[in-house]
Amino acid sequence: MNRPPQPQSATASTPRPLRVVDLSPGQRADGVVVVKKKVRREQANGDIFLLFQLGDDSGQINAILWRGAKDADAEIQQGDLAHVQGEVQLHQNARQIRVHQIRRADPAAYDVSQFVPASSNDLQAQYEVLLRCIDSVGNPHLRQLYGDIFRDDSVASRFRCTPAGKGWHHAYVGGLLEHVLSMLKLADVVVAQYPDAHRDLVIGGVLLHDIGKIEELVCRSYIDYTESGRLVGHLVQGCMLVGRFIDRIEGFPDELRSRVLHMIVSHHGSLDRGSPKAPMTLEATVVHLLDHLDSQTDAIAQIVRETRSADGWSDHVKLVNRHFFRGRKDGNAPGT
Repeated sequence: MNRPPQPQSATASTPRPLRVVDLSPGQRADGVVVVKKKVRREQANGDIFLLFQLGDDSGQINAILWRGAKDADAEIQQGDLAHVQGEVQLHQNARQIRVHQIRRADPAAYDVSQFVPASSNDLQAQYEVLLRCIDSVGNPHLRQLYGDIFRDDSVASRFRCTPAGKGWHHAYVGGLLEHVLSMLKLADVVVAQYPDAHRDLVIGGVLLHDIGKIEELVCRSYIDYTESGRLVGHLVQGCMLVGRFIDRIEGFPDELRSRVLHMIVSHHGSLDRGSPKAPMTLEATVVHLLDHLDSQTDAIAQIVRETRSADGWSDHVKLVNRHFFRGRKDGNAPGT
């Protein structure tokens, strides 16, 4: 995946981007955001209203428009930049913008990178760390497989930039690479503690578990799913990609092939979480647990960082059905 195009920055005569993370209940919202989602609903009297998910590089927020919804529905489409004016309120314990007016903004007047979260790190330098880890693999078949995949120009260019998710964890340009590097650090700790887990396989499971996301996700003015991502999904896409590379290696052992592909299809942990198979090898179990640890920790750390309320509690997080406590900034919380 390539970095989104970089149009001109906003000028003084154009509305400024809205910093979603800084919005608080009772505050006026006035700025430009990405329309990440738009849903049309009908009231009992037949009038329509619109629900939005709006975002920028700092986060996302829900919004609702009651008046003028018909005209806005015709003008505003998912993926547009839009100038939003309204007030921030609490709805079901989460922030929401009650929109007074929304109109399409000219994308040529803005730098799209202001609306797509991106890593601040040198992604090429980080990718070199990943390649050095591959070079440390002892098994020649696995070392060749990992090297062939991650030194492939098409894979490398997309893997460096792909997010690890659409909105929960590492959901930014370069997020997949940073997620994998974080897991590789944790993997070395785990295999040192549990030497029965074969390091060469665990390293491969970490490297390849989300490789299908380079085909599942795309960055436009926001992170979204590709058509094949919606229809097939990254577990199957990952197995297909890795299987093609394995087929090019003469004499690649059948059992090793099954073990590698099993780590990909089982890394979500169970059928109800999207894996067609539960982890059934020690290495697949380790990869699943490392993925869960790193993804959940990253997501919750971001929620805590973005919490601005005086009482220290985050908005309600619908995905996990709870609030998170940052702590009050009164000297009683650690690190204050």
